[in-house]
Amino acid sequence: MLVIWIPLGITVICLIVLLTIAGRKISYLRALDVLSLPKAKVQELKKTLVAKRLSRLGGRWGQAAVAIFLPLARLGGLCVQALKSRVAKLEERYQRLKRESTGPSGMGPEALKKLIAEAEQMIKEERFGEAEKKLIEILSHDAKNFVIYEDLGALYMRTKNWDQAEETFKFVLKLRPNDASVLTSLGEIQLQRGNPEEAATYFGRAVKKRPNNPRYLDFLIEASIRGGELTEARRAVEKLRAANPENQKLGEFDERIKEAEERRAAAETVGKE
Repeated sequence: MLVIWIPLGITVICLIVLLTIAGRKISYLRALDVLSLPKAKVQELKKTLVAKRLSRLGGRWGQAAVAIFLPLARLGGLCVQALKSRVAKLEERYQRLKRESTGPSGMGPEALKKLIAEAEQMIKEERFGEAEKKLIEILSHDAKNFVIYEDLGALYMRTKNWDQAEETFKFVLKLRPNDASVLTSLGEIQLQRGNPEEAATYFGRAVKKRPNNPRYLDFLIEASIRGGELTEARRAVEKLRAANPENQKLGEFDERIKEAEERRAAAETVGKE
């Protein structure tokens, strides 16, 4: 009986190890999940990112598991092949996805610069559909180029594709949680959608990172006024006045806040009556 239970126990231990390894990696894979981008348009990009994760999972962790449990597996003879087979399948899938995503010739720095220049020209000429495809093509070869992600999000904003713009910027925010520019873009989207409270949250986070940026303060004031957060709006106006005393919108903001306060006071008086 002991002879039977030993290999069975080893098999169970090996399965637990594999599940633990996979579980640790799944959360990281989700953090970089390109499915948050428009699905039909980013297949190449998705393959590129997934391939990198598979490389780590298959190459490093899977092989480490084999190395650790190889002596035990020799006793039972049941676990080695399962581990080796898992690693081999992951490596095979990684290599296939890598070939599909990068193509046979790859993409060098000069070629990427040419694609970026082409995309910029398309945007200038308002050929937005072509520009979108070009930006996604660039990302399929340079998946860590955050500037291109922002360009793609900005393109969606310009064409009023708010859902795609939000998905794109939220994806970038997962990778760069404190990027003031990305936070401001998400705030702009919420402002366009008529959600000033949520917009003010994004703008407030951006201002914390760049407290003297007039543009971010301008957006925070606007969102705060629209959302009825008049105290926050006044604070932001004073910060804007200190950062940019010649700003022509200061007088307008002061007047709008004053009018909003008067309306609120009048409404409270009527409510008491």
